[in-house]
Amino acid sequence: MTTSVKRSCTRSIILIQCYGCLGKTPITLTSIVERMRAGQVKKTLIFGPLRVITSVWEREARKWEHTKHLSFSVVHGNKEKRSRALFREADVYLINYEAMNWLAETLDHYYTS
Repeated sequence: MTTSVKRSCTRSIILIQCYGCLGKTPITLTSIVERMRAGQVKKTLIFGPLRVITSVWEREARKWEHTKHLSFSVVHGNKEKRSRALFREADVYLINYEAMNWLAETLDHYYTS
């Protein structure tokens, strides 16, 4: 796991795609913490299947001493709920793939319009 964390800390965009139960979540959480400590990132956006974003990430973070302090916001639900979750203070924002278009439109509205 240490080699994976070191590699992920040297890249600006990280894509980890593997079969289940291989340690992707703790590797990613550790990378987030290390990059925050180094001042490389302030917030992180993670895309995933709905079941995973609502039930896996926060639970996994609580298992590890070095990641239990992370705060999460699940960006899901109707437009109003998604907007509140997106602009809520958190370290990690979790969103499902189906909401990608909504996210792009929302960010475009707030940051480029």
